[in-house]
Amino acid sequence: MVAGLVLGLGSLLTQGWARSASPLTYQGDRGLQIESVWATVPMVRRVISGDSGLTVFFSQYKAYEVSGPGVAGWIQVSDLLLVVMIVATVALGWLIGLRGVGLRGHRWAAPGEKDLGAIDWAIQLSLLAIICGVIVANKTLSPQYLMWLFPSLAIITARARGERQRRVVRRILAFAATSLALTPWVFPLGYSGLISSTPNAGVTWLLVLRNLGLVTLTAYSWFEAWRAAVRSGVFEPEL
Repeated sequence: MVAGLVLGLGSLLTQGWARSASPLTYQGDRGLQIESVWATVPMVRRVISGDSGLTVFFSQYKAYEVSGPGVAGWIQVSDLLLVVMIVATVALGWLIGLRGVGLRGHRWAAPGEKDLGAIDWAIQLSLLAIICGVIVANKTLSPQYLMWLFPSLAIITARARGERQRRVVRRILAFAATSLALTPWVFPLGYSGLISSTPNAGVTWLLVLRNLGLVTLTAYSWFEAWRAAVRSGVFEPEL
């Protein structure tokens, strides 16, 4: 963390704010990458309708993007969901860090020893949910993004306690495994069928299944993270 802070400050002092913030503006200027969740509908339309007006091209950002009717709307949906993600992340922080103070049955109090397990579980599920949310909400998605899942998946697997938590982990791993197993068939094995001017229907539907798997993983992770976060803040006075 210290090294990252020093490097960040060094960049700011020597190159200025514009250079330091360039990764954010760079991301903001990008179009709709063909593998992203929000490109799913346009990519299916390319297969179903030969005259959809949708075009896949290699952009200046070294990625294949789709352009044409309806694409701008999907980018707006992606941007809106990213805002929702930020708000939801702050809400998780309030539920866990401040123990949901203000909710019925909740009030801030220093956690006791018996609270720490519930808080730890809520934190680990929340980290996974946030990572999934960033992947799904983004207008760009490359196979390497899915590597972000592995640390959180490993941690919740190792820290699950009790049958209920282990059942949650098994479901999460099943959803994640489905998406991860389908990804190589999209890229690199079937990628030429996606970027071709005459798209391959089989690969496109594999992309649909992969993205549905990611959406399912994200929705379930958020559901369990939210439930764990709410429960972690229930105040139980010492007897």
